[in-house]
Amino acid sequence: MMRFICLITLSIACAPSTPKAEAAPPAKPQKATAPSTPKANVAPPVKQRKATAPSNDDALGTLAGEPLGLSDLKPEQRAILTRHEAKASLERWMVLRNLAKDAALNKALSIGAKQDGLNAQQFLAKMKTEVPANPVTAEIIQAVFMGNQQHFEGQTLDQVKGMIRAQLGKEFASVQEHEIRDRLLQRFPFVATIKTPELPIFNVDDAASPSMGGAKAKVTVVLFSDFECPYCGRQAKLNEGLAKHYGDSVRWVYRHYPLDFHKHATKLAVAAICAQEQTKFWAFHDRLFDMRSGFDNAGLRDHAAAVGVADLGRFMKCLGSPAKLARIANDKKVGDAAMIEGTPALFINGKPLYTMIDGDALQALINHELKAAGVKPPPPMAHQH
Repeated sequence: MMRFICLITLSIACAPSTPKAEAAPPAKPQKATAPSTPKANVAPPVKQRKATAPSNDDALGTLAGEPLGLSDLKPEQRAILTRHEAKASLERWMVLRNLAKDAALNKALSIGAKQDGLNAQQFLAKMKTEVPANPVTAEIIQAVFMGNQQHFEGQTLDQVKGMIRAQLGKEFASVQEHEIRDRLLQRFPFVATIKTPELPIFNVDDAASPSMGGAKAKVTVVLFSDFECPYCGRQAKLNEGLAKHYGDSVRWVYRHYPLDFHKHATKLAVAAICAQEQTKFWAFHDRLFDMRSGFDNAGLRDHAAAVGVADLGRFMKCLGSPAKLARIANDKKVGDAAMIEGTPALFINGKPLYTMIDGDALQALINHELKAAGVKPPPPMAHQH
């Protein structure tokens, strides 16, 4: 039931994670944190230009009779193009995967109906009786209301229960659809052969950042996150489940990217670093996302005590440490160099996911990297609702 409470909250309080107001600052060349992009992504000096015209793929036009190509773009212009192409390639891959899944489900319905001597509608109705949707009860509506009163701005239960009921009905129906899909694809497995998108590679890993999973894993997922970003909380829950699923096969790294318009985000990042110094980062991380309150010094002390931070005096003193701000600034500089647009921002073996991605697609990309490294992925997780 708590999962649905979370979804109701997000539907009311969340804004898109990548509007221009939330975008990371434009990438600035930094020697220490420059991304390890292919050479094609870096414009050569003008004096090294060849006299030959650029290829058709690189040609932009002509000026005063001279050819103008991609090599004439400034590094920051090339970075914009690289980011756009990577995002477009990933989004096209996701669209194709979803279309392929829909086609596979339609085919599975047709085959299943034929095998059971039914038409498609009768077969689907039969499956819905086998996998009924959860009922929206008064008790669940009451629990959602009590858990989200701060978002209803003083409205009473009678005023909002219709909206809650409708939202829960949609969520429960979606869960039912996914469970039917999972059963169908267990009966008639679909093996996708869509080529994984080619993405640039950036050096975003950091040995000093908190991590979980296998220390020697062949696949590393780096997450840039903000403790006041609701989407980051959802991503954290998804990553936690995937970390358990993959075990030592995948290493998960957290890097700080507090957004400027989130009032408490930087302070929360500092507090998390202070908790990390006493080996309680992940417990503190989970509590901040779960509680979403208590962001003053007294609240942070309570959070630290709740997760078992041993030396609370040291923790409180640490909250004022300039060195922690410098570490956060470095994380943000690395993120900017990798051209992230907002939070959460994921990188799989340095490859950026410049868009929101669901659990199924994330598993597919991780599995691709595991296979490329000669590691057999575990069986797929159940659908992440």
